[in-house]
Amino acid sequence: MAGAVMPKGFSNMETGGAFHWGRQGRIRRILRACMIGLCAGTAFGSGSAGIVFSVLEDGRWVAYHQSGIGAVPERVSSRGGADQMAARLSSDGAQIAFEAGAGEVQVYARGPGAKEGWSWIRTLPGAVRPAWQPATKDWLSVRYAVSGAGEDSDIYCQIPGRREPEILVRHTGNQDYPAVSPDGTQVAYASGIVVGPRQGAVRVFQQLWILDLRSMQVRQVFLDHAENIEPCWSPAGKELAFASNRSGRFEIWVVQPGGEGLRKVTEGPGVKSWPAWSPDGQRILLTVFDQNRYGLALVNAEGGEAQPYHPFGAGSKLEVRDADWK
Repeated sequence: MAGAVMPKGFSNMETGGAFHWGRQGRIRRILRACMIGLCAGTAFGSGSAGIVFSVLEDGRWVAYHQSGIGAVPERVSSRGGADQMAARLSSDGAQIAFEAGAGEVQVYARGPGAKEGWSWIRTLPGAVRPAWQPATKDWLSVRYAVSGAGEDSDIYCQIPGRREPEILVRHTGNQDYPAVSPDGTQVAYASGIVVGPRQGAVRVFQQLWILDLRSMQVRQVFLDHAENIEPCWSPAGKELAFASNRSGRFEIWVVQPGGEGLRKVTEGPGVKSWPAWSPDGQRILLTVFDQNRYGLALVNAEGGEAQPYHPFGAGSKLEVRDADWK
């Protein structure tokens, strides 16, 4: 469902939601910053940046980096005592960002030497769900606000030369799981609303939306009663992998950005989540939660049986989850 940018307070009757956009000057700055990155001839998605994931060690989730399938994993940081979750890689492999406790994202950069490891470079306070924007070469994030009316979250982006982030998407309800297309021109995200009828069970509806940064138009990928979350762009930017419970439990699905070509990729036991495409677009790495344990699995992007993937070797008993692969 495509639509022009809607002024503050405009209500979309089909979804019951409302879109709120920042001042037009802010939107123009965001767009200009993104297009500068595009026009500069930045190469997106070239080569392989590696894999990042979280590993459960002594009751704490810790971020690890792996240069590729079969390579030796390395811990990103032992800094702090909070869980390190939702780790994400920049497209060139030079930066890693992850959630560090409640409402904080830590950003690390690779040293100039291959053996120098990762060094902390900054903190994004009040942020969760980091996502790399290749056009501006910086991070998007989600920020929550709690009030007497409830909880809302919006998607923010960092503008070059500005310290404070700017709102990129403000949309009634909770905006989550931002993912930027490989060319930096589109942002996919999940928008969730809670419906509590006077009589009956409370339900959460989470739908996939796409913001086009060139036209500043938003559209809903499809409208249904399933929970559709955690979108991830294919390396060519022609498909989205995502987690959905449309078949009863959460499995990995793939769809074109316009809503066409929907197909189910995974089957079998366990709850599937956090899809991540291989750099060549042939496979998808995902999280499987089964028998109260987390693990990673690989599946052909066209569908098939998912095979367990053990970064630390087939005999490892470590729990691993929520990978990003570039």
